[in-house]
Amino acid sequence: MNSSFSISIIMPAYNVEKYIAEAIESVLSQSVLPDELIVVNDGSTDATREIVAQYESSPVVKVIDKKNQGLGPARNTGVEAATSEYVYFFDSDDILAIDFVKTMARVANAESMPDIIMFSGESFYDGLSRSEFLPPQYNRGVTGCFKSGVDLYRELLASGGAVSSACLYVSRRMLWGENRLKFKPVLHEDEEMIFPLMAACSASCCLDEVLFYRRVRAGSIMSSEQTIRNAEGVLCALQSMFEIKNDNPGLISDCYEIWLLRVRVLIVSVFRRSLAAKAIFPDRVVVGALLRYGDFATFYRVIDLYVFFLRQKLFGSR
Repeated sequence: MNSSFSISIIMPAYNVEKYIAEAIESVLSQSVLPDELIVVNDGSTDATREIVAQYESSPVVKVIDKKNQGLGPARNTGVEAATSEYVYFFDSDDILAIDFVKTMARVANAESMPDIIMFSGESFYDGLSRSEFLPPQYNRGVTGCFKSGVDLYRELLASGGAVSSACLYVSRRMLWGENRLKFKPVLHEDEEMIFPLMAACSASCCLDEVLFYRRVRAGSIMSSEQTIRNAEGVLCALQSMFEIKNDNPGLISDCYEIWLLRVRVLIVSVFRRSLAAKAIFPDRVVVGALLRYGDFATFYRVIDLYVFFLRQKLFGSR
């Protein structure tokens, strides 16, 4: 590996005894090894810690044991422990393409160390079928480099590839410290993080190349039944957008159309997740946001969600 590039892979782990060995193997079998694999054991109560112990003899593996606080705080712990130029957040039940590190090094060195490199992913089913759960698409639809993260995000929104998952980008470690970026202890923490992260980035690159494979399985956050905590997580992302607008009016004035589009997407998402959790009326913050920032399309989508909800209540799943 070119010595100007280094990467720490941060892997939070909580009760993933069935999957973590395969995830670790996909890192340690890379065509070019990462500089660090930091496994953050987030208070697992199954055999996860014992399985991780089998890999501690590897010179790149570091293990941190902590009290269970959730995915976001575990990632923050990993960032604090990382020493490489770049950090990558990798879930402990997923798989990396064999040339992931090699490809990131190639792009980073060729493009003078951009702040962020995004890429595509694919889902694979493990114990579930498409009829039981349809995962989101992870195709970026964009290949190229841009002067800023906002410019890249604008292209991703246009292509339909603005997926927020932290498993679909690597970023320079200094961004997290200099901009005081931390994942919040909520569900859907990636949704809250994506806009402030992209706003903090200067040179930014994207590859429409699959380098990550997401496992679709029973019991994961993604496939589990929606609860009010899911709606609260996205509401946190919406509130964060308003905080950014208040704290950085100059920044938002330069990309207001992107900020507004993101706000509208989050408004609809809060309504959708609230209804999925059978909470008919979401938090008043999102209602106020709908009235202030919603356009015709946003109101139409919200109304359509309520129509679908009422049909389900009246007629069931027919």
